[in-house]
Amino acid sequence: MKKNPPACPEGNSQATQRLQKAAQRNDIAAMERALSRGAEIHFKNDEALFAAASRGHTRAVRWLMERGANAAAENSRAAFEAAHGGSRQIVELLVSKGADPKALKVLKDFELYAAIVSDDTAKLVSLIKGGIDLREHGDFALCAAAVTGNAAAADILLDEGVFLFDRLDVALECASEHGKNAVIRVLLDHEEELPMPIDRSRAIGAVLRESRSNTLELLLRDGMELGAPAFAGLNPPLKPGQVEMLQCLAQIGVIVPENLLRQPRTRTQFGTSLRFAHRVGLGEELAGYVEIGMRVDALNLVRHILASERIAPEDFSEAVRAVGVISNHQKWKPIIETAYERQSLRTKRKTRVCMLLFYWALNDWQNAFRFISIRSLREPPALLAAMDTLIELDEPGRARRIATKCKAALKKAPDCFDRACLIEALARYCARCGDWSEAYALWQDAPRNEPFAINASIGMVELYVMKAMQVLQSELRLLETSRPAGDLEISLPGNEQGRIEDARRVLLKLKSGLKRIVPLDRQKKLGFDPK
Repeated sequence: MKKNPPACPEGNSQATQRLQKAAQRNDIAAMERALSRGAEIHFKNDEALFAAASRGHTRAVRWLMERGANAAAENSRAAFEAAHGGSRQIVELLVSKGADPKALKVLKDFELYAAIVSDDTAKLVSLIKGGIDLREHGDFALCAAAVTGNAAAADILLDEGVFLFDRLDVALECASEHGKNAVIRVLLDHEEELPMPIDRSRAIGAVLRESRSNTLELLLRDGMELGAPAFAGLNPPLKPGQVEMLQCLAQIGVIVPENLLRQPRTRTQFGTSLRFAHRVGLGEELAGYVEIGMRVDALNLVRHILASERIAPEDFSEAVRAVGVISNHQKWKPIIETAYERQSLRTKRKTRVCMLLFYWALNDWQNAFRFISIRSLREPPALLAAMDTLIELDEPGRARRIATKCKAALKKAPDCFDRACLIEALARYCARCGDWSEAYALWQDAPRNEPFAINASIGMVELYVMKAMQVLQSELRLLETSRPAGDLEISLPGNEQGRIEDARRVLLKLKSGLKRIVPLDRQKKLGFDPK
């Protein structure tokens, strides 16, 4: 792969600007004139090449490559952008000239995604018969079908042998999260062809959190065993619908945690707090109570710890963590804040990360921002919390420093959970900055057996939705600025204007459909400006 050339001088800046604008328009004659007047092709890491490739202008890209443009400039940015736009000729040309071959994989992902979103089963079958490697692209395609609710596409992919367990688990979770019952039926219909049943823990966890009783009925199976992910994020008091679904699980033999079925107690059963007087290491005892599910005892110990005048930093952190696991952060917020303000400066300094994670869990971004100390942040979960907070508060400068720390930590992180946190933080940052190709590559490398696997799968699909939204916005702007060239003598008056209005109506309908898949607040987090 070619290395990026050193930064080039501007040369004739006016001619260079004309070259870039001509590349955007695919105007070869104007590009020739600009080059003859001293335009610099390599200005800003071959910005002209990127402008032409991102708009699918094959002639302009070929013209620039013949005159020495660098296909690998800025980590093959032009090739990846062309891949996200589905421009096969441009991608193949740039890869043949030294661009990153991974752009071809992104192109195939886009072609699969486009066929699935448009419900073009003929195109999907054609791609499969054309030799596309489903071992490499099948997981993404199946998740795309699950998120968009395309049951026909999911059936075709499964018939072609997309049977790896992690793919079916993640696809089932995606479909359950979005209530796509038709896709769930297709996935479960193919379960008989597998040597062992699909693990439904994460899918049922998504259904319980969203209170989708109709979807739960599809997922139930006699004698099924569920892991901890099925009950993650469920904290008493539960909604009536959630309690009913848990009781339904218990009736078919599923072991449901006792604290989720037990009614909350109104009186303390723990005994006098003198029992804990002058004792140290309460955090370890509290962690033991939480681990074995002794919710009432654990909450009483949390109250005792937070009521103390001086609290060891380890005990304070464990108490706040326990609240997040067995109770409700919002309910305990005043107690935790009062206890924190009562502590010494040393304790406050040692519990900064704990308070950052506490406010992050509450989506209280302003308070979370108070506890971000970029120099002292080291733990991957804290880096993810800080990145989320800075993105929400639109602090790109500080977010960039967090991203630098994440990249350095990622090289040394041996633990899968730590890697998942760091990759998620970097991917969210890249997406917010508009570097969708880098965000896509990061989410592709995310561990698939960690809590953020579903975020990675949905994030990749959402990036393609945003690319489609970007194209729609561009075409709508073109229609708004276009003027009818005048009706032909043999046509009825107003035909040309009617054609433009029909095109605009179809594009607005497509835009409305994409907005339902990715809401406006999520679009901003993905670096897309609806305006």
